[in-house]
Amino acid sequence: MTALRTAPTIKIARRPSPPRFEIGDRVLLEPNGAEGLIVGVRYGAPAYDVRVNGTCLRNLPPERIRLAPEPVVGAPVVPLRRLAGDVAEFLF
Repeated sequence: MTALRTAPTIKIARRPSPPRFEIGDRVLLEPNGAEGLIVGVRYGAPAYDVRVNGTCLRNLPPERIRLAPEPVVGAPVVPLRRLAGDVAEFLF
């Protein structure tokens, strides 16, 4: 009787890739929650330069940075205009 040969099961452990940011992204710094702007990117071991209140913080790891939420913009305000008498009946 011959033994069946099977390939050994190898589980490849992948680390989740760090978040990628682009120059100009609004970000929040952890743990204090200060809001800043990405002004530089270092490649290799990813690191970012962030400007916060006029101060540039250099070589911050991506684990300390997260994207700031987009500002909530209300619906645009449309000014109402007075219409001539017979034009108003076309609207309703």
